[in-house]
Amino acid sequence: MTKFKFWNEVCKYGAIIGLVMSVAFVIEQSLMLSVWILAAVVYIALLYRFAKRRREQYGHEQGFPLSRGLGFILALILSSALIKGVVEYLYRSVFIGYSEYIDRYTSALIRFAEDGKLPASMEGVFAEMLKTIQEAPEPSILATVWASIWGNLIVGLVLGLILAGILARAPRPFGPQSEE
Repeated sequence: MTKFKFWNEVCKYGAIIGLVMSVAFVIEQSLMLSVWILAAVVYIALLYRFAKRRREQYGHEQGFPLSRGLGFILALILSSALIKGVVEYLYRSVFIGYSEYIDRYTSALIRFAEDGKLPASMEGVFAEMLKTIQEAPEPSILATVWASIWGNLIVGLVLGLILAGILARAPRPFGPQSEE
């Protein structure tokens, strides 16, 4: 029963986080707005809230070890990254088309360079980078989802260790202990 409930919660909460991350991605890509700071704050708050809910299911006598919290948080991150990866692929390749996406992306990079934010010594490297981006083949759905999972897993491991450490609780088999 516990394992079923674990995966049920991972799917439910992971879907919520994945949809929030996907909406932030679509807003950022379609409006060329940088909303990653707001998205990161919401992402961290949701991970903390859902992991805290999971911790509340364990009594004081059981405790909530770091490993249990980290496992739950990493499972949430993996399920949400899977959803975000699928949405990224659908947005980039189906909804707007890969060539349109590359045109938008290179236009934004060119605007960045024209605003004087690029040092003169980097112009050759920048031109080569633009050429590489424009000539790159369209990534498959598997490559897009894998990149999303891998990127989120690296960040999520550090974040998960911090959050699991905050939420960890040692077992108290005899209830709350008073100071004597």
